[in-house]
Amino acid sequence: MTSTSGRSSKCEALVLTGGDPLELVLAADVVVSYNSTTALDAMALQRPVIHLNMSGSPDLFPFVDEGRAMAAKSAEELKAALLSLREARAREEQAERQEPYANRTFAPCADPALAILRVGFPEAISK
Repeated sequence: MTSTSGRSSKCEALVLTGGDPLELVLAADVVVSYNSTTALDAMALQRPVIHLNMSGSPDLFPFVDEGRAMAAKSAEELKAALLSLREARAREEQAERQEPYANRTFAPCADPALAILRVGFPEAISK
């Protein structure tokens, strides 16, 4: 299922609400997450992460505290974060900031992205 949010001329985003999480992360330009390990998958797969927390409760993971994920604590902050990642270069730079965190936190292996792909898409990875 999909829905479209932010139908203004300044911000438009396709919001996917169902499907295989790994496939969704691989298809995404940006991943918006709230206290989910899917954010770690996204970081390891070099997708920029925006950590959404409008609840006021503490974050379960230090994605933002360690300066890796972008924070969004309101609709305005979410819109600003999405707008800041419109350009491919901005997304690449955010993914680069996240990479050390993903490598250190996600998996004790040399290439976490390859490890994830081997599990999720073994037929696509040459041995």
